[in-house]
Amino acid sequence: MRLLELTIQHCRNIKKANLEFSPHVNLITGSNGSGKTSFIEALSVLGYGRSFRTSRISEVIQYEKKALLVSANINSDSTGDTRIGIEKQPHKTQIRVNRKRIKTQARLSKILPVTIVHPLSYQVITEGSSRRRRFIDWIAFYLYPEFHTLWKRYNHLLKQRNAALKHPDLHYAIEHLTTELCQLQEPIYNFRKAALAQFKHTLHETTPSFLYSYIPEVTLTTGFPSSQILEAESLIQFYERKKHLDKKRGRTTSGIHAADLTITLKSKPAATSASRGQNKIISLLLHVAQSLTIQPRGIIAIDDLSAEIDHSNYKKLLRFVNELERQLFITSTEPIDQTDTQAAMFHVEQGNFTRKR
Repeated sequence: MRLLELTIQHCRNIKKANLEFSPHVNLITGSNGSGKTSFIEALSVLGYGRSFRTSRISEVIQYEKKALLVSANINSDSTGDTRIGIEKQPHKTQIRVNRKRIKTQARLSKILPVTIVHPLSYQVITEGSSRRRRFIDWIAFYLYPEFHTLWKRYNHLLKQRNAALKHPDLHYAIEHLTTELCQLQEPIYNFRKAALAQFKHTLHETTPSFLYSYIPEVTLTTGFPSSQILEAESLIQFYERKKHLDKKRGRTTSGIHAADLTITLKSKPAATSASRGQNKIISLLLHVAQSLTIQPRGIIAIDDLSAEIDHSNYKKLLRFVNELERQLFITSTEPIDQTDTQAAMFHVEQGNFTRKR
C-alpha cells in the first residue's frame, strides 16, 4: 500500500499543502515549529481519526478556521487507487471513501494503516497500561476482523455495568451485565494473545543483529489475578466475590479492560532500567514490528528520529528503517544523509512545503 498524494488544509500552521510522494522514502526537513510535526499529525488524523499530540481536535484546527481537512490518494496492489478523506470540526467528523460518506473511523483505518513514531512514543513503555493495550489491540484490529466487534461490545457492556455499580436504582442489572461481560473476556484475550505471538515473531525476525541488545521481552496479562482462569462460569463467581468492592469504587476493577503488556529488557522492567535514549530505540523497534506484523499493508511515519539518540545509534536506526519494505516518512531538523536516489525530499517553512528533488 502506498500513499501517492496528500492534501492538508488548516492543520495548525499548514494553511494548505498538496504533496506527491515517493513509494519508499520521503524526507521532510525544517526548523522547529516549521510544520514538520503538523504534517505527521495530519497523517495521524487521517489514519487514527485523532492527533497523537492532543485529545482536543480544536487545538489542531488552524486558528480562526472551522475545520481541518486531510485527503489522500492511495494505491494498493489488491484494490488499485482509492480516494479517502476526513474533515474534523470540534464536534463533528465527516469521512469519505471514493466520494461516498462512511460512518466509522474503523473502516478508514483499515484502508490506511499508519504507524506513527514520535518523540514521546517511548511512553508506551514508561506510562500507563492503556497505551500498551491500544498497542496490541491495533494489531488485533487488523489481523482479526472479529476482534473489533467483540471489543466494541465489551466496552458498551462495561460502561453499562459501571453505571449500574454507581447507582443503587440500577443494581438489579448487575447480574445480567456481569454474565454478558464474562462471555467476552476469554475470546478477546485469545485474540490479543494470538496477535502478540505474531508480533513477537516479527520483532525477532526483522530486528537487525546490531540492535539485538534492544529487543525486549513482551508478555500479556489478563487483567485478573494470575491464578484466575477465564472460563465464563469461573469469572461469574469471581465477580460475585468482588461485587462489594466494585460497588464501593463504582467501577469494574478487574477484566480484560485492565490487561497490560509487560515490557522487560534483560529481565528488568524497561521503564525503569533503560535510559530514555534506550527506550526510544526500543519503542522504534516495537512500532516498526507492529507495522510489519500487519503485512502487507501500512506506512511508517517517524517524527524527529534523531531526538535524544546518540549519533552512532541514529546512523544504525536510519539504515535499518531505510531497508524496510514500507513507505517511510521521516522528519528532521537537520539534513538527512540519504543514499536512496529515489527518495523524495521536502523542506518546510511556516507551513509551506518545497520539494527539493
